[in-house]
Parts: sequence; C-alpha cells; structure tokens
Amino acid sequence: MGQPIVLKKDDKPDMVVYGYSQAAVFVAQGWSFENEDKRRAGVPADNLTKIPGVNEALAEALALQGIVRYAALSNAPIEDLTRVNGIGEKKAVNLKAAATRLLIP
Repeated sequence: MGQPIVLKKDDKPDMVVYGYSQAAVFVAQGWSFENEDKRRAGVPADNLTKIPGVNEALAEALALQGIVRYAALSNAPIEDLTRVNGIGEKKAVNLKAAATRLLIP
C-alpha cells in the first residue's frame, strides 16, 4: 500500500487513495490533488481515535481499508465499513455520523 493521497473535487468531501496509480484513475475523472506539496510528501492522517468507539486497533483496521481521514470515514459506504472486523451496521452508521460532525466547523 502506498502513501495516502488526498484528492478534491469541487465542493465534495476529500477522498483518500493509496498510491499514484489509484490517484490517476480519479484524476482522470476530474479529481485533483489537495495541494502539490501534500501530493509529494503524503498526507497526515486524522486522529480517528477521537471518534467514540474507535481505538488504535480499529483505526489501524480502517487505515488498511484506506480510511485515514474524517471525510473518508464520513463518505465510506456502510457495506465497506461492515467488512472491517469489529464494525457492524449500527456501529458503521454511528462512526459515519461522528466523523461527519468532526468535519463541521
């Protein structure tokens, strides 16, 4: 797995992908790099353990699925989240809602 790369598109929430080949697919669909310096250096992850119910082990499991930012968790489909060990449908809904609240200033 490559370094996390943050992509933006219009007013949509950020998307995190891993590796430039995966990023290239989305860039071809109109997404752009968050900023050139971050594209080169990688993007630091948000502290997902600030979300109730997310411990270090769960944050690591989410990172393995490419979810390292609040926006990525907020936008993740329920079906994808429930594939992570320890996340059922109800917890997935609660995690998405909590991540969304952290995005609102």
